[in-house]
Amino acid sequence: MLRKVLLVLVLVVGCLGNFSGVEAANWQWVVSSSKITVTIDLDSISKSDGIYTVWARFKNADYVDKYVNHQRVDYTADQLQYKKQGNGYLICQARSIAYHDEEDIGEWTSSRWESVIPSTFGDSILKRVLAERAAADKKEEEQLNKQQQEQVAAQAAKEKQEKAENKRRNNEQAAANVIGILGGILGR
Repeated sequence: MLRKVLLVLVLVVGCLGNFSGVEAANWQWVVSSSKITVTIDLDSISKSDGIYTVWARFKNADYVDKYVNHQRVDYTADQLQYKKQGNGYLICQARSIAYHDEEDIGEWTSSRWESVIPSTFGDSILKRVLAERAAADKKEEEQLNKQQQEQVAAQAAKEKQEKAENKRRNNEQAAANVIGILGGILGR
C-alpha cells in the first residue's frame, strides 16, 4: 500500500513538473515504473541534421538509493539524442546532470551511440519525441519538397532560356552562312 501511495505521489509531482534543475517551460509525463518517473520537456525537442534532441528527467522514487559523489540522487536531467539508422534508431545520452535537493551534484557527458531497445524508457521517449515532431517534420518535408520543385522549375527555365539562346545563335549563324553563300554566288 505504501508503495502505491509513493508511486502516486511521484506521478503527481512528475506531472506537475515541480522540478527546477533544468529550467524549462513544458515538462510532460512519458512513462513510469515502480522506481522511476520519466518526463520530457516538449519545448526542448529539436531536430538538426537528422538528430532529434530532447531533455528528459528521470525522477527516482523516495525509496530508491542511487548516489553520486556520496549524495542521494533525487533525479537526473538528461539531454538525449536520437538518430535513425537502418530500420531503427540509435540513442546517445549526451549530457546528464544529477540533482539532490535541487542542487547539481554531478555532471557527465557521452558521445556513445547505442541501439534503442524496444519497450524501454529510451524507446518510450523516442516514440513521444517522434509523435511531437511529426507535424514539424511533415512541414519541413513539405518545405524541402517545395524548394526542390522550385529548383527543378528554375533549372528547367534556365535550360529553356539556354536552348532558345542557342537556337537564336544557330539561326543567326545560318543566316550569315546563307548571306555569305548568296554573296559569293552573286559576287561572281
